[in-house]
Amino acid sequence: MKSLKLVAPCAVLGFGFFLASVQSYATPAIAKKEGNAKCVVCHVTSGKKDLNDVIAAYTPPQDRERRRPPAPRQVVKNWKMDDALPLLAQVGKGRNFERGRRAYEAAQCLACHKMGNEGTGAGGPDLTAISSRFTPKDILESIIEPSKVISEQYQNLAVVRKNGETVVGRLLEENNDRLVLQPDLLKPDKVEVKKSDVQRRVPSKLSPMPEGLVNVLNQDELLDLMAYLESGGRRDHPAFARQ
Repeated sequence: MKSLKLVAPCAVLGFGFFLASVQSYATPAIAKKEGNAKCVVCHVTSGKKDLNDVIAAYTPPQDRERRRPPAPRQVVKNWKMDDALPLLAQVGKGRNFERGRRAYEAAQCLACHKMGNEGTGAGGPDLTAISSRFTPKDILESIIEPSKVISEQYQNLAVVRKNGETVVGRLLEENNDRLVLQPDLLKPDKVEVKKSDVQRRVPSKLSPMPEGLVNVLNQDELLDLMAYLESGGRRDHPAFARQ
């Protein structure tokens, strides 16, 4: 077998490229060895986890800390629109980027939304260009009063069982026999409801986004969060320029 001519791939292009390079060099070489191909190549490409899955799941060391769930924080203030709206004039300048990013994580925005290359967007709209679609007041209102305006695309379903019990959540799956709902987007728990048990189903009037997520933020953190959202997660936004 020819030696693998890989010059410090981890340092140059990252661990994912390194694994892919190993596969591209090793697989054809091993395949030439008829006796070994069947047993070895299957471990490289058809094992319990395909190499592509390993590469896709790889998290660079610098990103691991940020992907951990935020530490629980105490409630600082029960924010209302009347309290926060007059503060919006302070969002446009002199804000702190790092504090805004930490506030974004503390309010658990990453769990449901995507911004730039971060987050999955599985539970809510992409926030990357939110400032080009909504006014600062609209954004603030959607944070503090999430149920006031609900997009049909992200609306929960309320299912009333024949026994009077109501299950509310995101509809994940439906077939001829059952419904599968996720009551809380911040938790993986799912509820299965048999269609034979359903009395009625209607769109929920409550947003899947819980109220009070920003109540763990103080005034500066809330304003920095608003600036972070307005910037689309860009450090070079004017709101973060040094005065």
